[in-house]
Amino acid sequence: MSPTLEPDVSRRVGTVIAVAAAVAAPVSVITAKAIAPLLIIAAVIGLLLARRRLLSWGGVGWSIALCLALGISWGAVSALISPIAAHWWTTAYKVAGLAFCGLALVAAAGGLTADDRARVGKALVAGVVLAVVLLAIEYLGGSLLNIAARPDQWGGFGTLAPHARLSLLKSGAAVTAILIWPAAAFLWRRSGPVAALLLLGVGGIVLAFAAGLAGKLAWVAGALVLSVGLLRFRAAVIGFAALIGLLLLAAPVIPNGYLVPALKSGQITFLPYSVFHRIFIWGYTAERIAERPVAGWGLNAAKQFGASMPPVRMEVELEGRKDWINISEPIPLHPHNAVLQIWLELGFPGVLLAALVLAAVLLAIARLPGASGERAFALATLAAALLVASFSFGIWQNWWMAVLWLVGALTAMSAPKPDGRL
Repeated sequence: MSPTLEPDVSRRVGTVIAVAAAVAAPVSVITAKAIAPLLIIAAVIGLLLARRRLLSWGGVGWSIALCLALGISWGAVSALISPIAAHWWTTAYKVAGLAFCGLALVAAAGGLTADDRARVGKALVAGVVLAVVLLAIEYLGGSLLNIAARPDQWGGFGTLAPHARLSLLKSGAAVTAILIWPAAAFLWRRSGPVAALLLLGVGGIVLAFAAGLAGKLAWVAGALVLSVGLLRFRAAVIGFAALIGLLLLAAPVIPNGYLVPALKSGQITFLPYSVFHRIFIWGYTAERIAERPVAGWGLNAAKQFGASMPPVRMEVELEGRKDWINISEPIPLHPHNAVLQIWLELGFPGVLLAALVLAAVLLAIARLPGASGERAFALATLAAALLVASFSFGIWQNWWMAVLWLVGALTAMSAPKPDGRL
């Protein structure tokens, strides 16, 4: 099979993906939930136009599909033997459906011609630039557009405190902090390092003010990985893979082994208040993981540790300022850490499958054609996405899964394998 789509099919598929690339980041600044229907629509159209391309998934595509199928199946089994898991099937079909759409879009994107990949790249850059501008406007205007878009949810402008208005930008900032790397990669190839660094620099400044902690750290993580990758790409991949493996295995131990004691003893009280809450959530999650480390609590079980459980009092004594006290659900909807959520719900088998998926993605990045600098940007994109996943959002949230699949498609579009496989 040809490694690329026929020119007319590629043109039409490229147009669909270009629209998604241009819209994703700016739309996420106002309402991130729109990313899921955006992915589905783009995938369905792409599938109808390039259905034969699915036969060329091969390698990475089929590996990821198999791991996801096994993960969903194990999550169902774990839920059936769990004393608390409920409604696991709603999560299962959403994960399966979005995975199918995501893999279809990745397969279609990987078959675009060079001209159509360039069109998508330009659209992505335009979308990221618009998102950065919107973030700046929203930061200076107190999230006025967000509040105006959903007045029934947020009420009037004056009813929200300044910090609450700024928190409305977290999702959009996180998406922008991830998509800025493939956009900069396109500029690097087409216009040179100056244009790419200008986008990253301006975007980084805006994110420093308008983003939540996850968005800020995602930009920093991407910058660090990119810097190392540009100098020693092979070493960066090996080191990144080792770090991921270590964190996957050590995640259930770190919260109560260091973070919670360090917070209570005053060693890390310089962190933002939002991180205090995260640490206590991670500590509670780690305790539940220790109770069922192999079987897990079942797919979608994280929600069952929320409103149905008695509230937990969290307190940190602070010097020079008022003590931090919070009474909250043990796990509000999800653990705010993808690795801990997988450990909690799917146990060690789920973590092993997640490791295989990440290994397949890293292998695909390492095999991208072209200069090592281009692969370094793909590695930075992965680093930014994993950083956000480690601090915010539930791994099974529809819009968040859609973002990850869209990012995968935008990375794959620039590097179809010589034999047509992804």
